[in-house]
Amino acid sequence: MKRRAGLSIGQRIFLVLAILVGGYLFFGISKYFRVVAFQGNSMAPSLYHGDRMVGLYPGSLQRGDLVYFQMPEKAFEALYGPAQMLGVGSAFRPYLIKRIVGLPGDVVHFEQGQVFVNDRSIPDAQVNAFWRKQGCFDRSSEGANFALTGMLSGEEPQKKITVPDGHYYVLGDTRQEKGSEDSRFFGVIAQRDIHNKVVAVVWPLFRAPEAQGLCGMPSYPGAVKFTGASSWYPHLLKRWDF
Repeated sequence: MKRRAGLSIGQRIFLVLAILVGGYLFFGISKYFRVVAFQGNSMAPSLYHGDRMVGLYPGSLQRGDLVYFQMPEKAFEALYGPAQMLGVGSAFRPYLIKRIVGLPGDVVHFEQGQVFVNDRSIPDAQVNAFWRKQGCFDRSSEGANFALTGMLSGEEPQKKITVPDGHYYVLGDTRQEKGSEDSRFFGVIAQRDIHNKVVAVVWPLFRAPEAQGLCGMPSYPGAVKFTGASSWYPHLLKRWDF
């Protein structure tokens, strides 16, 4: 039987180059464009559990942008200390999606659930109305009155926080108590940890308009109950302008 010849040196070089180029293109594209999934209720009513979104290279960031980022290392260690001991490094920190509220130099504070940036309330009346209708708008907890509770950052609680250079203050759109792991609990996030700006929802294709029963649901719930006539759901995500 005739033995099949192996790859020549030229073919091996070509194969290695093809793998390197393919990897470069794949990771380069994922840097500038990716589809990400959302879990939980922390961004309702802007995003819901199971939504798929398009994330783009962040570029310049503004207040009101939605961003896809990795949890700060201190918060990761506070939540997943045993995982660190087992050798799971910071590269495996979970990704979150939140809204940028404070830019470098901004002063953020809360008063009975209302969010203020540089002493001006942010334009979240629609979100507040949504959570009042749900029946769990939070006015009294630390998260409704402190810009930093220190629960995951290990820092002292602060009524006001000034965002340092190279960092951003992020917040979930939920207004129920402990409904979002965000800068109130883990502090500001570094710019280097922001991977994408989330710009559009692409899935599901159809969804009913009215969400119900979100109060008190766990971070990773099952199906949220939607009522009303289903309509085309993919849409661009609006940046809050303030």
